[in-house]
Amino acid sequence: MNGLLKKFKLIALIFLAISCVRGMPKPALWNGVTPIGEILREPKAWAGKNVKILAYYRWFDIFGEAGSGPPVTRSDVAFADITGAIYATRWENPGLSPQDTDRLFLLEAEVRVNPNGLPYLEVRRTQEVDGLPKGVVLRAELTGGVAGFSREILLAEDGTALYLDRKLNQHARAKVEAKAVEEALRQIRPLLGQELGKPVPDGFTYTIYAWEGDKIRTLTLHAETAPENVKPLREFLNELFFQTFQQGG
Repeated sequence: MNGLLKKFKLIALIFLAISCVRGMPKPALWNGVTPIGEILREPKAWAGKNVKILAYYRWFDIFGEAGSGPPVTRSDVAFADITGAIYATRWENPGLSPQDTDRLFLLEAEVRVNPNGLPYLEVRRTQEVDGLPKGVVLRAELTGGVAGFSREILLAEDGTALYLDRKLNQHARAKVEAKAVEEALRQIRPLLGQELGKPVPDGFTYTIYAWEGDKIRTLTLHAETAPENVKPLREFLNELFFQTFQQGG
């Protein structure tokens, strides 16, 4: 994705006077958290261990991220971070629905493995939190249009990308340049907390979430009416969504 990095070189010229490099975020919420992918790689090594998982509720694996049926009972639900998805049992559902798959939870659980070798979580405690999964430094949503798009991308500092189409219930995993992610953060940070442009009928809106210390702040960008000086950022986001889906799909 060399095009992504080239676009951000253009943005760097626009925001040079106000941008500053702050490094990648290390929020306290990530302390002690185990990425789901580590459990999936070596289920037997994790069996019986207590873990903390920071992941989104995914109903009954609505996006197909886990790629299998429930390991214990039909009421098992899935949770996902940027590294993978895993089912959880003994979880008291607080009335969540398929529309709540963007809600983030901190789970304390014991890792179990079923007779077929499929790992799952036996949940001890849950807490809904505001933030992003471990390693995720940027979350971007694209909504609107005549077709009613509802798409999302999570980006990790190493360039790992998770694409979701919430309308079609699809997911795709891809990789972008880590330098492009770093440059994206450098340019977005001065704009956090702002709403650029105004919504129009059937228009597209980008909502971007990023860390500022231990808190999440947002940038809302209405594509058709945003200021001309953020056009390179808008083009970057367009290309990011398109190329991530093409690469992952």
